[in-house]
Amino acid sequence: MPNDDLDLREHSEQSIQKSLVRRLIDGGPSASYSRSLLVPVVLSGGSGTRLWPLSRDSKPKQFLDLLSGDSLIRETVARVSDSETYSAPLVICASSQRFFVEDQLAGLDKTLICEAMAKNTAFAIAAAAEHVARTDPDAVMLVLAADHAIVGQSEFDAAVDLAAAAARQGYIVAFGCQPAWAETGFGYVLPGAPIPDLNGVRTIARFVEKPDHKTAQGMVENGRYLWNNGIFVATAATFLEEIGTLAPATSKAARQAYAMGVQAADAIALDPDSSAAAPDVSVDVAIMEKTAKAAIVTGRFAWTDVGSWKSVWMMQQRDSAGTAVKGEVVHHKVTGSYLHSDGPVIAAAGLEDIVVVATEDAVLVAHQDHIQSVKKLVAEMKAQQRPQATTHKRVYRPWGYYECIGGGEGFQTKILHVAPGAQLSLQSHRHRSEHWTCAHGVASAQIEDEWFDLSVGESIDVPLGAIHRLANNGEEYVQIVEVQFGEYLGEDDIIRYEDVYGRA
Repeated sequence: MPNDDLDLREHSEQSIQKSLVRRLIDGGPSASYSRSLLVPVVLSGGSGTRLWPLSRDSKPKQFLDLLSGDSLIRETVARVSDSETYSAPLVICASSQRFFVEDQLAGLDKTLICEAMAKNTAFAIAAAAEHVARTDPDAVMLVLAADHAIVGQSEFDAAVDLAAAAARQGYIVAFGCQPAWAETGFGYVLPGAPIPDLNGVRTIARFVEKPDHKTAQGMVENGRYLWNNGIFVATAATFLEEIGTLAPATSKAARQAYAMGVQAADAIALDPDSSAAAPDVSVDVAIMEKTAKAAIVTGRFAWTDVGSWKSVWMMQQRDSAGTAVKGEVVHHKVTGSYLHSDGPVIAAAGLEDIVVVATEDAVLVAHQDHIQSVKKLVAEMKAQQRPQATTHKRVYRPWGYYECIGGGEGFQTKILHVAPGAQLSLQSHRHRSEHWTCAHGVASAQIEDEWFDLSVGESIDVPLGAIHRLANNGEEYVQIVEVQFGEYLGEDDIIRYEDVYGRA
C-alpha cells in the first residue's frame, strides 16, 4: 500500500518510463471493440488549474512533463496498450486541444471524441458509451483520466481484471486506494459489504467529495475510507441504461450530440448545440451516488491525480531536508519545500514548507498548507483579465506556435514559428492590420488571390480586412515577426474561410 511518499519516488522513474515508452513504440492495440477486449476511455478534458503557472487552459497538465520525462497522457495510454487486453483507446478531448492529443499520440491507433465545450465527466463518458455501443453494447469500458499518475503496473492490471469481471455481471465499478495522507483535494469512498462470488469487489456505502482537513484526517485515521481514483469500469450497455434512468438530461444530450456530430475515420466532433443542453455534472454525482449497481475495487498500486503542487512534491526525489527542486535552482536552509523553475534562476534561503514555481511570465509562491488556494488565485487573475491566467507566453497551435514579445496602445508584436509543411488558416480580421517580416527560412504568404515568397529580411503588409494566410513549404521552421495594428488585438478577431486542421 502507498506510504507517505506514495511509493512513487521509491521506484526508478527512468525504468518506469522506458517500459511505458516501449509499449507505445511496439504498436497500438486493435481498433475493434469486442467483449473480449476492454475499451480504454481516456478523459483528456481537464484544465489543471491548481498546477498553475505551468498548467494553463492553453496547455493543461496532461500534456506536460511533470514527473518522469514524458507527458501524463502518454503514460496513461501506455498503461493500457497491451493489445491482448485492450482495444485502441477512445480519447475524449476539447476540440481546441485536438492537435495536442494527435501530436502526443502520433503513430498510435486511436479514436478521438472532440467536445466543443466541457460538460464534466458524466456527459463525456455517456458520449463514449454511445460510440462503443454502436459496435458492441456488451464491450467493457475502462474509464480513466489522462492526467493521473500510477506506479505499479501489475497491481493496476490485477485491479482491472477484478473490475472487468464485476462489470460483466452488470456493475459499475470504481477504484479506490488507501489514503497516504489527509488530502482535501481528493474525493473519498467508504466500501460496503463484499459482493458474493466476486472476491475483492465490494458495494459502496458512501462518497465524500473533497472534505475539509479535519474530516479528511478523521477518515484517514478511520482506516476504512479510500481515495476515489476517478477510474470506472462498466459495459457500455450498463452505463447507458443507468444514465438514462438517473440522469436523463445528460443521456439525451450525449445521445443527440453523438448522433448529430461530424464523424471522420478517426475522430468524432460532438454537435455543439446538443452539447450545450447537457448539465455540467460529474459521473459520481449523476450516477455513482445514486445507482444500485455501484461497486468498488481496492487498488494496491500507488496513485495520485497530480492535482496540486503538493502532490507533485510528494512524488519527487527529496533531499535530507525534505526539499525537491527542478530546473535552475540554488537554495540554502530550505526545508519541506518544492522549488521549480522553467525560466529564471530561483535563489531561495530560509524557507520552510513553501512552493515556488517560476515560468518566463509568472511566479507562484505559496505555503504547502494553502496550496489548494492556487485555483482561487487563477480565478481572481481571470476576473482581472490577466492573460497569464490562461495563456503561456508561448502559445501552441496546430501549425506551430507563437510568442508575444511586446506591445503598447494599438499594437503588439509576435514571433510566429511555422512548422515544416504547415500552414495557417485562410482568414481575415475585422479590427487589425498586420505587417510580416521573415526572420528565418522562406515563407509563402497569400494576400487575397496572390502568393508571395518571403526570404529573410523581406516584408509584406496585410491590410485590414484582407483575406490572407501563411504557409511553410520548406523543411525547417519558418520564423515570422508579426506586428499587429488596430483598435482590438484579441485572438478571437479571426474569420476563418479554409483550414486544414478543421477549425473553419
